[in-house]
Amino acid sequence: MVACPHRPTWHVSPPQGLLNDPNGFIYHQGKYHLFYQWSPYACEHKDKYWAHLTSDNLIHWDWQPVALTPSDWFDSHGVFSGHALSQGDELKLFYTGNVRIDEQRERHTTQCVASSKDGINFTKEGPVVPELPPGVTPHCRDPKVIRHDDHWLMLLGAQRDDEVGRLAIYRSMDLKDWDFLALCGDELGDFGYMWECPDFFTLNDQDFIVIGPQGIQSESKHHTIPHHNGIVKARLDNTGKAKLSDFQNLDYGFDFYAPQSLQTVDGRRVMIAWMGLPDEINHPSADNGWVHQLTTCRELSFENGKLLQKPLRELQLLRQQTILIAKDQHRFDIGSKSFELNINMYWEAFCAYMNQKLVIVKFV
Repeated sequence: MVACPHRPTWHVSPPQGLLNDPNGFIYHQGKYHLFYQWSPYACEHKDKYWAHLTSDNLIHWDWQPVALTPSDWFDSHGVFSGHALSQGDELKLFYTGNVRIDEQRERHTTQCVASSKDGINFTKEGPVVPELPPGVTPHCRDPKVIRHDDHWLMLLGAQRDDEVGRLAIYRSMDLKDWDFLALCGDELGDFGYMWECPDFFTLNDQDFIVIGPQGIQSESKHHTIPHHNGIVKARLDNTGKAKLSDFQNLDYGFDFYAPQSLQTVDGRRVMIAWMGLPDEINHPSADNGWVHQLTTCRELSFENGKLLQKPLRELQLLRQQTILIAKDQHRFDIGSKSFELNINMYWEAFCAYMNQKLVIVKFV
């Protein structure tokens, strides 16, 4: 682990190199598993690996051996993003194999699977979707596999030949042979040139699909990044095709992308994301040989027609001693760069104080 003053105290960060998308976020055989995209040798987006961590409580994580490396003919230039599936004692990883061919570095992508009996050591089984969907460019990636009625569905972020983002859906009975169903999302119109990192879950009987549309214009002058993250309501028909509606951003910050979610043991939907954006590597920590981290987990719920997001309740495990600061104390060293700050203040007194002084409170 490279020492660095910018290293977070409890967010997941890479020991060295570049971290990006969280992958394979799942509960399996008594443990939470979290993988992430990792470029271990430099702070650049190149030849991604899958790093692997496990946890009992979503707060304290243990490092495991690297799960997947770009070492085969179908993923030699990157083990790209995907999800995990728990099948009894077996943990399956679905991911996109990325290959660059010839001097022109022509992109070739396939959807691949790897499996493990112990949740630690994985064996690659190669491509299960070796061809692209019709009318789609090689920008087709990030498989999410779900159970729907009596079959399986695979959701893929895709780009049509006319450079419009869409959701590609495949169907399988056995997780091995996959048939293309449809490109979905026309009801959203021209909505970015690529959709990345789909996820699917149900909250309070409402199905949702997460997408990362790239190249759409923000409605806010304060949030002008071209790569967004968001969620749509979804309705799956009896064939597995999806109708999408009511897109909304999951986060308006500048550092929230490629989110993934899992269901906890007690049934909560928990989401984590990459605290960064594509092509963004000019960070102070890069001078110390590492860049990017993952966000804190958040709990999602759907109540009274609204999507709600709250901090993960297990964050309370990080609390240590309570320190009371008297109202007349102007300076106090808490001995940490990470803290939870609770303030009780009468509104009238606060307004009067703000009229007298400029108050800056920094949360780390």
